[in-house]
Amino acid sequence: MKKLSLFLSVAALAVSAYTPGASALKIVDKKLIFEDLDDTKECIEKFHYNTGDCLKALDVWMKKNPNASYFQAAQMVQKGSNKYNAVPFYKAAFAKKQGDCSNTDVLDAVVAGFELPSDAPQVADGKELAFNTCWKEWKDDLAGQIDAKNSYYLKNTCGELAKKKALSPERQKICNS
Repeated sequence: MKKLSLFLSVAALAVSAYTPGASALKIVDKKLIFEDLDDTKECIEKFHYNTGDCLKALDVWMKKNPNASYFQAAQMVQKGSNKYNAVPFYKAAFAKKQGDCSNTDVLDAVVAGFELPSDAPQVADGKELAFNTCWKEWKDDLAGQIDAKNSYYLKNTCGELAKKKALSPERQKICNS
């Protein structure tokens, strides 16, 4: 599957090279290489059906550019991709003191991540943000989601919400069912 993903990415870039307003995206040694943060948006627009290669290229670019804004990167990812793909970038933003718990986009991304299977990396990153970094700001919103969310959300949040005594008796029953 990885070879198919890379093949599709390379094929799409090859086609775009002969298109007016050609892509600035580059491939070196069969890997996407970003020149700047704006390449994120272009990559996600071109490969919206398969953003994995874009996210890897962004991660590499961010690590090579320590003064870049992880928060801005997360916002770009969230706007063009599945919201949960932004969670690791938001976590990195908070680690660099670039985060903002009052920004509802961050909460939306974390909640979307909690709707994934518990072994998804977005779940662990989301738990760090939700139950530590932004707990004071988000506790009511997180508990309030219990009523309408899927079983993955319940599995990923109920234990932590119960430990923090943030569940009403009605919501505790939902978690226990």
